[in-house]
Amino acid sequence: MNAKGVLSLLVLSVASTLIATGCNRATSDTHISIYYAHDMTADIRGDAQVELASPKGIRVIIDVAIPAVISKPPTREDILLTTHTDYDHYSYSFASAFPGKQLCKEEGRIDASDVMVSSIPSSHSDEPPSDKPPYTNIIYVIDINGLRVAHFGDTRQLKLTEKQIKELGKVDIAFMNFWGEEERFFIHVKQLKPRVVIPTHLGSGDTNMKAAFGMIMETWPTYMVEEKQVDLSSSALPRKTSFLLVGERTKEYSRTFSIPKWKTR
Repeated sequence: MNAKGVLSLLVLSVASTLIATGCNRATSDTHISIYYAHDMTADIRGDAQVELASPKGIRVIIDVAIPAVISKPPTREDILLTTHTDYDHYSYSFASAFPGKQLCKEEGRIDASDVMVSSIPSSHSDEPPSDKPPYTNIIYVIDINGLRVAHFGDTRQLKLTEKQIKELGKVDIAFMNFWGEEERFFIHVKQLKPRVVIPTHLGSGDTNMKAAFGMIMETWPTYMVEEKQVDLSSSALPRKTSFLLVGERTKEYSRTFSIPKWKTR
């Protein structure tokens, strides 16, 4: 076999290995830091507020409703994303004074170092998403050095469209709104098949919410991290969909359910 043939076989072998392990986009063991500091005293307000930090220090802050619980003051290097402007996802004063780039309930794209943000219109109601602005909700897709994160805001349409599924692609980590509406929530998760789902809008853990959450635990492996911050790496993510509770919400749900702690795999 000549050198060209050997090289072709080597390329095919490496590509096959990457595809089999589900890491076809990452060139190394990529990790991101997630900060999810929900304020339990605020009920649902801020329940979808999330911070992501890339390996190069770019911070993506999403759906800020309670600026007081942000990990540190924003800088010009940070990115702010707002899926929609309901009071539990948005602070006008914070967004108005934000020093960095931002997208607010709009289509757009932001590239910054090892972070790329894109947007997908969705619907805040049972109705299909609009094909033109103004949109009722935006799903933001954040690619961080090979890991793909999606934040669904309040996507409440009955099913994801084929166009949305295609644009979302293979999602590693999805922040998806729960609300105890297990039927549409389950449909979205089964359509998307992300490696990890971090549920938002878990509510106050009342009887109905806990009953619905019990169905999650019966359907998918579920874990928890009690701390507000968790570092996730591509090698630690499961191949099949699993759920991860982070921060304050673990206290309420772990009183009812036996939820194992997340461990690095």
